[in-house]
Amino acid sequence: MSIVISFPFIWMLISSFKSNSEVFNNTIFFPTTWRFANYPEALSLAPFGIFFKNSILVTFICVFFQLITCSLAGFAFAKITFKFKNAIFIMFLACMMIPKEATVISNYITVFKMGFMNTYIGLVITSLTSIFGIFLLRQYYMTVPNEFMEAASLDGCGKFRTFLYVFLPMGKSALAAVGVFGMIQSWNDYMWPLIITNSTKYKTVQTGIRYLISEDVGSQWGYIMAISTVIIFPIVVIFIFLQKYFIQGITKVGLK
Repeated sequence: MSIVISFPFIWMLISSFKSNSEVFNNTIFFPTTWRFANYPEALSLAPFGIFFKNSILVTFICVFFQLITCSLAGFAFAKITFKFKNAIFIMFLACMMIPKEATVISNYITVFKMGFMNTYIGLVITSLTSIFGIFLLRQYYMTVPNEFMEAASLDGCGKFRTFLYVFLPMGKSALAAVGVFGMIQSWNDYMWPLIITNSTKYKTVQTGIRYLISEDVGSQWGYIMAISTVIIFPIVVIFIFLQKYFIQGITKVGLK
């Protein structure tokens, strides 16, 4: 099953070394001539240095704020008693049922009226928190015994210090899971950067691939596969290093 699931990525990697005419040639799986020049040539066709810088910056900001907001909200929903807590949490869960595409127009109008078109703020403002991340961390903190809250209270810790010094370090595996999900979502986001920016200065790598599609000569598939391989490489590397914590965070959520 792993081989079957990985096949599209294997095909993409091999196709990145093919000429444009060989990419969709069903009789050729491996290239007749390995074109290593596809990578530098593809990178030279557009300012991908700017695109990668923007994607890294946007991903870092989104993940950073998601970890802060999701961990705080998850702790509050799990361990703090306040009015209408369950009703508010149900409203949060209901928001997960709304497709992201259904909110694009309203978000676009809001960001446009706020004057954040072609800005980094406009790129990240809709992704500074995650309902799924709040849900995941809330479920994780629910598995932590309440005795930790009581012990911290006896030691003179308020709720925020209890969260900061007790619960936050204990939830590193769940935080890693939220971080990986947020990283993949922000890095792979295409629709929002496409509509919120029309300046090359603020384009991301996903929207930058469009520079390799020409109405005159058609899509340059060898170059597109090469750029796609470069784009996916950082996510694969980060997931490999964090997969231990990622799996722990996912499995522990359902345990109590």
